[in-house]
Amino acid sequence: MTNLKKKCFELNKAILEIYTFRDTDNAKEIQKIVTNILNADSDSFFSSRVPKDSLYRKELTNIYSKSMSIVQQLFVDIDTENIENQVAHYTKKWVAEQLLLNNSPMQLNTVAKANDPGEGKPLLTYLGIREDCISDEHQAFVASFIFNPDSLNQFRLYGKEENKEATGLSLVFNKSFFNKDITINKALFTSSLTEAPVDEIKTEIKEDIQNEHESLYRCIYLDPTTRQVISVGHKEDYTFYREQLHTGREINQTVKDEYKAYKKEIESTTDKVREELSELQEEINKLLSSITDEQEKKKVEQTICDLLIHLRYLVKHVAFKEEQECRIICVESLDKNERILEDINNERLYIDYRTATDSVTDIYFAPKAEGKTAFGDRLRYHGLKIKCHQCEHPFST
Repeated sequence: MTNLKKKCFELNKAILEIYTFRDTDNAKEIQKIVTNILNADSDSFFSSRVPKDSLYRKELTNIYSKSMSIVQQLFVDIDTENIENQVAHYTKKWVAEQLLLNNSPMQLNTVAKANDPGEGKPLLTYLGIREDCISDEHQAFVASFIFNPDSLNQFRLYGKEENKEATGLSLVFNKSFFNKDITINKALFTSSLTEAPVDEIKTEIKEDIQNEHESLYRCIYLDPTTRQVISVGHKEDYTFYREQLHTGREINQTVKDEYKAYKKEIESTTDKVREELSELQEEINKLLSSITDEQEKKKVEQTICDLLIHLRYLVKHVAFKEEQECRIICVESLDKNERILEDINNERLYIDYRTATDSVTDIYFAPKAEGKTAFGDRLRYHGLKIKCHQCEHPFST
């Protein structure tokens, strides 16, 4: 057993984590380890979708592993000291009160209520998969963040009071709110590289699930019409420069070079995602073109939709590119799931994540949002050292 393989198995690494060991010199070995894990049914999500006797198991293994490789590329490494240490969540004032003054946990909301009615579909269009192949067995639950805490575009879209633009708040979270290691849906995947029974592992995970930190992932923006990958979520230059001014730094060439280096990293990630999506498309086209029976082909497409569910909800339509979004994402079975809750109006499903009082550092009030001083006083009264700012972007109604 190679040192790399031994390391993966000793640390009981799931597929996403194994891909973090990848570099240009060991890419083939990493892929072989991932394939062996899937063949051994050590990824419970994959094995639940693709039975051992499937005629297309090899092809589906390649498709699934490739999708997880892309998800790994989107991981936001908040443990590294860089310019992405803080991200923001846009919301209404009353939601901020619940989170910060009443200590309510943040909710991961079902994508069924997202502002984009095509959530989860742009990737399918890009890959040439029919939308009617989407299963309703699992649902994605997300919390959305961006790296730009005072974006006028976001203030116009989200957190609106009485449906008036630019009246909401932006909550700035530090890295303690997220997992510094790469993980996604711990209970759903249940890597069983150890000899412990799967039920035992699931019980242990269930007991710990409420304390689990989720990782943060960038969204991919692509144009389904032209099938072009445009960008991945990142911090805008104006946000970076403003943050530097607030810390007392001058906007000199050193600061500009820092952002230039960061943008180069983002472009490199985009290029890697673009390349791997193209390879994924080729894998799928090759498989589907080999199936002549239409009914059989649709069954395979349905399986592919299931296997791609995490990646599907990290891909957004290019029309929303200005949002530069990143997400926490959980995929859950809708069948008698104790984690899933209904709101008081029985209009939507959600999952409780974590309380936010120890993780929010700043609040930006939209240009038309009122009550900054009073809200700041209430925060101090509750013992919270959170700075409140009024967004100064020009806006009139």
